[in-house]
Amino acid sequence: MVPIDTIQAAADLTAFKDKGCTKLGVINDEGAYGEGVAALLGIEASDYGIKVVYNQPVNPTTTTNYSSIASAIQAAGAQCFEDASSTYGQGTASAKAVNAVLPHAWILGPDGLCDTSWTQNTKGGLAVPAALLPHMLCTQPALSLTSLPGGKSFAKAFIKAYGKADKITTAAEITPYSIYGYAAAQVGLQALAKVKPGGNLRSEMVAELHATSFKTVIGDFKFNSSGDLSSTAYGLYTFNSKGVPVFYKTIVPTKYLHLGS
Repeated sequence: MVPIDTIQAAADLTAFKDKGCTKLGVINDEGAYGEGVAALLGIEASDYGIKVVYNQPVNPTTTTNYSSIASAIQAAGAQCFEDASSTYGQGTASAKAVNAVLPHAWILGPDGLCDTSWTQNTKGGLAVPAALLPHMLCTQPALSLTSLPGGKSFAKAFIKAYGKADKITTAAEITPYSIYGYAAAQVGLQALAKVKPGGNLRSEMVAELHATSFKTVIGDFKFNSSGDLSSTAYGLYTFNSKGVPVFYKTIVPTKYLHLGS
């Protein structure tokens, strides 16, 4: 229901370019997600006038001190840093270490880190220095909920159904992916409605997913031959003083790696 990782890497590079960064340091947590994003950053960086000067995997289960890694990133001449991980513990430690040697560097996490778990401890207090927060960014496919076609009506219904139990009173407090989950259900139901009884449910369902033009709360669209959306929009988030991601703006990358079907 969201754009693929080739577009996320391009969105991250767009964000860095807008901040004036031309030399980027990258690490990843050796997972499939992190390695993929890190590799894509290296492939696409030149399209945005950026040189990746450091790009290394770091195992979060065996690494306890990120100071030497941060020093290597600094020595390589990096002006900005991305931790392409889905491991909050590593992300927090690496961000603090890089900030200690490069206090003015922009530090960005992909959607694997775009959460309060990157910046807060288990009790909700800050796990990173308050001075670091203005230098932190993250991207995720989820856009501002109220900017989506059905966002306002969805937010109203969501708050009515779950607001009291989850202590949610405004659209900004709703987890961004909630509306995408709802849209996924809409897609499934619309495709299933066209499947005729008695046939091969699996193959007919897949065929309808590729053939149908869907109308959902996040907009109207079709899937391409690879099963991906045509949308290329990503959300860029900043962090407020409490370490909570706050939607900043939509990024629509102009260049990215196109994968074959």
